[in-house]
Amino acid sequence: MNKEEQDIENILNQKWPSASQAEVDADCDRVLHRLQSRANQSQHTAQRKTQIEFRWRRFVMVVAAAGLVLAVIVGFFWQQRAFAVVESAEGPFYRVVGGTTRMLQAGAHVASGDTLRADNGAEGMLKLPDG
Repeated sequence: MNKEEQDIENILNQKWPSASQAEVDADCDRVLHRLQSRANQSQHTAQRKTQIEFRWRRFVMVVAAAGLVLAVIVGFFWQQRAFAVVESAEGPFYRVVGGTTRMLQAGAHVASGDTLRADNGAEGMLKLPDG
């Protein structure tokens, strides 16, 4: 150190004396207490944020599940029970189910995939869901 730096150091030591060990310890304790309280606040805020996010996720999942259930119910009741309805049957008009034949009358419901047969000269008319 040169002479000028020593003079500045002496002036600073005279004007600003060093703090006592008790003051240093008290200040360190105060700083530590502030840091700990901020850490606790940050932890509490993070926990609260996590709880809010969990509640939103649960809410969204419940709404999605309710929408899915509603879609299934609407789809179940919306679907047509019959693929077609026999409007008229003149002569023998049959549905084949499992190798057996059953005669159809007017108003009978025909499901999708049913096999229908008519004897020679028999006529029948089916009404489809679209009219």
